[in-house]
Amino acid sequence: LFKVTSISEIYPLSLHVVLLTYSSTTIIIISSSYYYHPIISSTSASSSSSSSTSSSSSSSSSSSTSPSSSHSDAPTSAAAAAWYRKAAAQGHRLAQYKLGLMYFAANGVPRDAAKAAVWYRKAAEQGLAEAQFNLGGLYDRGTGVAASRDQAANWYRKAALQGNIRARLNLGLLLAGIGGATFKPVDPVEAWVWLSLAADTGEGDAAAARDQVAKGLTAAEKEDARNRLEALRKDAGAKEG
Repeated sequence: LFKVTSISEIYPLSLHVVLLTYSSTTIIIISSSYYYHPIISSTSASSSSSSSTSSSSSSSSSSSTSPSSSHSDAPTSAAAAAWYRKAAAQGHRLAQYKLGLMYFAANGVPRDAAKAAVWYRKAAEQGLAEAQFNLGGLYDRGTGVAASRDQAANWYRKAALQGNIRARLNLGLLLAGIGGATFKPVDPVEAWVWLSLAADTGEGDAAAARDQVAKGLTAAEKEDARNRLEALRKDAGAKEG
């Protein structure tokens, strides 16, 4: 049997490279199929309803992911799914994540949000930020799993701490409960911190949402929020250094 020895992506071409070995023979498979991550929703801070943007669809929830468009490559998608499954079974986190995307978008396999959640979780538990973000989105929306604010916040936070900007925005919106979020406000101070970090890179309407949250904070809470934000920025800077 062939064994998948590595799987990777070449940016910016989005080519998927799979190395297979059998005895002394190595086969390289390159696929141009690309499955985009579910896109963060964009919310207006002055409205209780929100719009989600992806390459082809919109959603009514501001703090969750929306289905990615199916960039179908019909001749190769089913074959790609088969090879990703082999690699995923061997523990390759990128393959696990890609297989989850394929189940979520019905690309090469029947759409199955529950199976998408299973493969996202496997990759997320290995520290892949994109998978953590997507798994948080499923818990946020209650898609393929039972809706859970705690689980959504947990996985968003893990991705956000790795620098995933969309996770920072979604986590802030979730904790603030604004813009049509699924759950009620739980921690406006932490929400302000994550929305501020998302605003640093101009993500969505993070700045407007941050300013809306700030209106409800006391002077002491604002000071606490600023201190926590500074600590996170210093930590991020130390890691980059």
